[in-house]
Amino acid sequence: MAQSLSYTTKILGRKVPVTITGEEADERNQVRARIDAAIALINAHADQLDPADVNIIHNVKSITASDWLYSFIDVRTGRFNLLFSDVLNPGMSTAFLATDIAHDAYHVTQHRRGMENTPENAPLYERQANAFSMRPGKIFGLTPDELNVINSDRHTFYNPSHDPYP
Repeated sequence: MAQSLSYTTKILGRKVPVTITGEEADERNQVRARIDAAIALINAHADQLDPADVNIIHNVKSITASDWLYSFIDVRTGRFNLLFSDVLNPGMSTAFLATDIAHDAYHVTQHRRGMENTPENAPLYERQANAFSMRPGKIFGLTPDELNVINSDRHTFYNPSHDPYP
């Protein structure tokens, strides 16, 4: 039976509850260490972030990690849901995970502006979030190769058969 590890952290001065659910305690602790490192990196660069970018990152109101079908943010609640395999991917640097937090936080801003992730606008939706995430990504220390991954990313994720919103 899956067990949970819950705690509260701070992202840019705001309290954010974190819940990590999984079978193995070691895996939960590894996920926590990676999430904590990404948040520490964000916080370490707080003084370099534009105030508007800080406000966008504050859109993340909680973080959960589990064996989801994919990582996503609930744009209505600000709950960022991370997939264990994404967090534990050895190819994902701490800077990339921190940038991923900023990227998904931008989706909340898009939602508040009236933009929804539909099949018709999914390409624009993701391009805008990628464009936003380049700024904090540079500050968080993404490598040129990682910046290129974001800049050339053309994923247009929209999967109505797996609607993440209950």
